[in-house]
Amino acid sequence: MSLFSGRITLLDGATGTHMIAAGMPKGVCVEQWVLEHPDVLRTLQREYALAGSDLIYAPTFAANRVGLARYGLEGHMAEINRRLVALSREGTAAHRPGRPDAVVVASVTTTGMFCEPFGEPPFAELIDVYTEQFAVLREEGIPLIVGETLMSMADARAILLAAGRVGLSAAVTITVEQNGRTLSGLTLSAALVTLQAMGAVAVGLNCSTGPAAMADELEKAAPYACVPLIAKPNAGAPGEESTPEEFCQSSQSLLKARAGAIGGCCGTGPEHIRLLRKMLDEGGNLPADCADCPHAAANGSAVFPLTQEVRLSAPVPVDDDLCDAMMDADPDEADALLVQVGSPEEGHALAMESHACPLPIAIEAASAEALEAALLEIQGRALVAGAHTPSLKEVACRYGAILL
Repeated sequence: MSLFSGRITLLDGATGTHMIAAGMPKGVCVEQWVLEHPDVLRTLQREYALAGSDLIYAPTFAANRVGLARYGLEGHMAEINRRLVALSREGTAAHRPGRPDAVVVASVTTTGMFCEPFGEPPFAELIDVYTEQFAVLREEGIPLIVGETLMSMADARAILLAAGRVGLSAAVTITVEQNGRTLSGLTLSAALVTLQAMGAVAVGLNCSTGPAAMADELEKAAPYACVPLIAKPNAGAPGEESTPEEFCQSSQSLLKARAGAIGGCCGTGPEHIRLLRKMLDEGGNLPADCADCPHAAANGSAVFPLTQEVRLSAPVPVDDDLCDAMMDADPDEADALLVQVGSPEEGHALAMESHACPLPIAIEAASAEALEAALLEIQGRALVAGAHTPSLKEVACRYGAILL
């Protein structure tokens, strides 16, 4: 499912802040509290539907095995997700004369797991956690997964890979600090270059800031975009929230920054969405045509625009000196560090050290299995050299790598 079908898509507004206002205490399992107080969500989502939202997020936010385990509810993962989807569908079943029904999609977020090399669990385990949840959501007829409030490339890539496993489309939004980076250092541009190449149907920002500051970040990323950009800003800093009218006026800047889908996060409500709907219906400009997918690599924090003739370093083996070779890579001498990978074990070892390299990684692999082991865990967009067989090309394309 595409978020962008010839017009700007209107998303919904905040959910969590409304649950808190309705009496949800701190420290509880949000998903369980919502199911115990169904009228709160049902009423809110009905108001978003009547306000004109095209897509409404089911609050399956942290309803994965790891998130629910914090409350002893991991054994109820499937049941909780099914009930939350059904509840959202009840809420959005509002008659809207002259307008199609709102579509319920699934909102998911980080598990809180820190994977190798910064934690103990392997990256494959993170993918498995999301896959379990997404398989249930697919059975319930959810057409789209939206990863929200993400802070690391690992979480974002795991969501995309898990969605692909169960045959679902996925969009991703990260949340950045005032410096334009997430707490892990990820930038929107780096996320965009990596994730759209892996098949994300849209990439953008949620939470983070108000509309004007968010527009500044979208403008930086827009030159790299070949999918729609999502903008779901807060109403403002806590205690300094703008009025719905001020929020709507400020959101004009998001359209100028080429957002293809807009909505609201913390502090926004149905009236914000109603005014955004009015603004779009009265002449919300379509974003400029998306560019061709950029010839650019990325790591977790930076984008590396490439010319058609990529300068590769001398081949580097995967051995005890690999980390030193990465740290010594000279951007003046090469556009990418060429690493020769002979086995899946070497592919894994390369991925564990790849964050130390100031250049993009170009992989020359002896087999599809070796290439897959590397590309699975490199948290960015890599390059692949010497992919002369269909199996190597298939693996490279699956992970969005650039074929040389």
